[in-house]
Amino acid sequence: PEALRDLSVSLDNAARVAQAAGDWAAAGALYDESLRLSRDLAERLGTPEALRDLSVSLNNAARVAQAAGDWAAAGALYDESLRLSRDLAERLATPEALRDLSVSLNNAARVAAHEGNPQVALDLVNQGLVVLQRVLTVASTGLNQATLQALQDTANAVAAAAPSPE
Repeated sequence: PEALRDLSVSLDNAARVAQAAGDWAAAGALYDESLRLSRDLAERLGTPEALRDLSVSLNNAARVAQAAGDWAAAGALYDESLRLSRDLAERLATPEALRDLSVSLNNAARVAAHEGNPQVALDLVNQGLVVLQRVLTVASTGLNQATLQALQDTANAVAAAAPSPE
């Protein structure tokens, strides 16, 4: 299992290089292979580390789908990652697990906003802010006021785009 995890991480690293070079097709193929390995390891091991790796792989694959304009696929992948992140945050309550949950909430919010659901997006962003505030009270993790402000700015932008209730 350790060698498979190492391979999955290496595939992710190669995908990041391809993505940075603008080769989204190669990045997608590499992320998909990493996702396949991560799924296998999560099913076989079921450890928090394996489940977190799967969540990260789902986010990576979703980002490629989103870049390709396939918001349905991105949404499904982000939703699966969000379920895993919620579970890990509840079980572990570590700063890392909580931060991962805030990232997943923000990703799901982006999809909701794109799909024309600004209130859902705003609710998800606000949940993410609550989680980040909890992270800051649990331990210092390198998150700073700028991170919180960026999420608040996202929430404000979504709120501004929402139709006024009448």
